[in-house]
Amino acid sequence: SGHPPGATACGSVVPGCTVGGVNRRLEVEQIGLDQVLENTGPVRFCKFDIEGAEYAVFGTSRRLRAIQELAGEVHDLSKFFNGPNLEAFFRKQGYYTSLEAGKHRLANRNRTWKLWCDRR
Repeated sequence: SGHPPGATACGSVVPGCTVGGVNRRLEVEQIGLDQVLENTGPVRFCKFDIEGAEYAVFGTSRRLRAIQELAGEVHDLSKFFNGPNLEAFFRKQGYYTSLEAGKHRLANRNRTWKLWCDRR
């Protein structure tokens, strides 16, 4: 299986879910960020909480500049994929940014961050 046409990144973050106490696989339609932006046109504000997929989604988008303002939680995944580097990526894309360390660390001791980006 491949990505849907126009997808920048997609895939299941959680392979299954619990429904009524029973673990079941949940299939959902996937759509990439670029396809969403192609369908909607410019976006004033995008809130994200995509559990570590920030780098795959935003880093591969060809239409990122269609979003004026973004805010959300960012997860450190490695020395390269982390909050400060994602903030630097958005600055290179022409956004003003603010990055604040989250109040806690994840179970794997990786930090979470609150990131805000504005293209004004």
